[in-house]
Formats: sequence, C-alpha cells, structure tokens
Amino acid sequence: MVSNTDNVVYPFPDTAARAFRGAQKHQAGVAKSAAGVFEAIEGAIEVGMALLEMRKDGDKLRHNVTFKQMVEASKIGTIKPFDNRQARHAAMQMAEVIVKTGLVNTFKDCPNTNPVDVMSWYRKMHPAVDKEQAPRKESDSKKQEATKAKKAKVEAPEKPKATATPKTDAAYETIVAWLDSGKKISNQRTFADERRDVASHTQFEKAFDRLNREKAEKAEAKARTDAVLAEAKTNEDAALAKAEAGFSEKSKLALADAIRIHKARLDKTFEQLVNEEVRKRIATADNAVRERLKRADAAILQFERERGKKGVFTKRQFKQLQICCHPDASASAETRAELLQILVKYETYLVNPEKE
Repeated sequence: MVSNTDNVVYPFPDTAARAFRGAQKHQAGVAKSAAGVFEAIEGAIEVGMALLEMRKDGDKLRHNVTFKQMVEASKIGTIKPFDNRQARHAAMQMAEVIVKTGLVNTFKDCPNTNPVDVMSWYRKMHPAVDKEQAPRKESDSKKQEATKAKKAKVEAPEKPKATATPKTDAAYETIVAWLDSGKKISNQRTFADERRDVASHTQFEKAFDRLNREKAEKAEAKARTDAVLAEAKTNEDAALAKAEAGFSEKSKLALADAIRIHKARLDKTFEQLVNEEVRKRIATADNAVRERLKRADAAILQFERERGKKGVFTKRQFKQLQICCHPDASASAETRAELLQILVKYETYLVNPEKE
C-alpha cells in the first residue's frame, strides 16, 4: 500500500501507480527532445486520467481521504513538471479533451511537452473551446464556484436527501418482498394504508422513491453496458474486416481450412456433451420409473394378500356380532367395542361402494 503520511493509508494503489508511471513516461519523453514529444504528451494524458479518477474517488471517500492526500500518495510531485498544481490541472484538462473527443491523436502535432503549454496550443488550434478550460488561480475559481452555488441555491433550493431509518427500511423490504412474490401494487397509497402496522404513509413514499431510483440506476447501467458491448462488437467487426483485407489468397485458404477443422472439432465435442447429458437424463428417468413400479408392485401384492384372506372375523367374534344384532341382545360394552374396532378396520373389504 502507498501512504502519504504515517496516519493516512492511500486506498487506491493502482491509480497512484498509474499516475506515477505516466509521470515517468512524460519525463522519459522530454529527455528524448523532439523524438519523444508525443511520448511525453501521452505520459501527461495518463497522469491526467489517473488524477481524474482520484478526484472522483476522493468525492466518494471525502470523509476519510482528500484529493490532495491522494495526489501526495501517488508521489508524482517528485517528478517535474507535476510538482506544479497548474501542470497537474492542465494534465487533467488534456485527459478530459481525450474523453470528450474520443481521439487519441488529438495532440499528435503539438510541439510542446509541458501540459500547460500543450493546452495553450490546443486552445489556439480550437478557438471554439470554452475559455473556462484555461487554468485559473485557485482563489478566483473558488470565488466563482461559491457564487454559482449561491445563485443555484436561490434559483432552485436543493431538496435535502432522505435519510434511511428502520421504518423506511422496513417499508422498502415489505415492498420488495411483495413484488418478489409475483404480486403487483396497483395503488401506492392503498398499499401504504393497508400496511400501517409496518410504517407510515410518508415512510412508504420514501421507500417507493428509493425503489424507483434503484430501478432507474439499473436501467442506466444496463444501457451503458449494452452501449459498450455494441461498440466493442463494432470495433471487433471492423478489426476483423481490416485483417481479412490484408490476407493473401493463400492465407485465406489456409484460414478457411483451419476454421473448417476447428468447427468440426467443436461439433464433435458438442455432440459428445449432448449424448452424455441425454444418457444421464435417461438413466435418471429410468430410476424414477423403476422406483414407482416397485412401489406399485408392493401395493398390489399387499392388496392381493388382503383379498386372499378367507375371512375377517373369528367364529367367536362372528357369534358375538350375531348376538349384538339380535333384538334381545345382551352383549357387554367391551364386546361391542371390540366388534366396532373390527368393523372399522375391515370397512374397505366389507363395503361395496357401487351398491350405495
């Protein structure tokens, strides 16, 4: 881990290392004079890219690390000209230009190596560039930012962010569980009123806002991912077309043979995998059928055994049953209870449901 003080540990060593490597690359390019101008510019762009990421990560972790501490941790201040704040700011501007234009060779014809001079050259070559990109004194920039913030606050007061509470979390979990079970929420107000035991109507509103915000973030992330994949696919197709255009006829034939052989191998492997899976599933189905047949055979055998019995009652029990049915019956309560148990036990064999 890279640290800038004894107490602050820099949590982004990869970014710090990239910034330091970019500064070294810039220094090496400067040492090569005219032959290394573009190498020096590329190094400055790498430094700017790393600094932009540091600034973004610093905003996320401003409670325990600052952008200044992150820059100090990268040790780029030990390499000129990045010991100067204006040079670092100009390097970030160079990186922003590359990100906005998407053109890696934007600064290819620039004769300068210092990031401040490079940006001055860029603004001369592109007069339409916003003048605010020019380096400003720190005090002036802070004043302008404070003025803009006050003006924006007057024009549209910023709505305070809703803080999470146990009740809002409970409302959110209730909504998610309801939707995950496959049910729909036709009316938010009615849903909140029906669950007053969980949270209040206001807390349910905050939970619905949170759910909608998460859905929008997921949709935006998916759109970005799809765009990146589409761009990668386009770039891949273009690269393949370019490579194919450079092949000779002999190379094309050799490549076609290699593709045909590779495809045949893939088809054979796929067929083997499919056959193995089919055999496995057939064996599983056969085992299940055998188990069901075994249980059915056992039930049939038990039924045949019960049906093959000659009688249900013993002679003594049958005589007792006759005595119970006689108008002048005098059977005891124990006898009647015993006969009742027998009748209940063998009801299936004594009763014909078709004769009801």
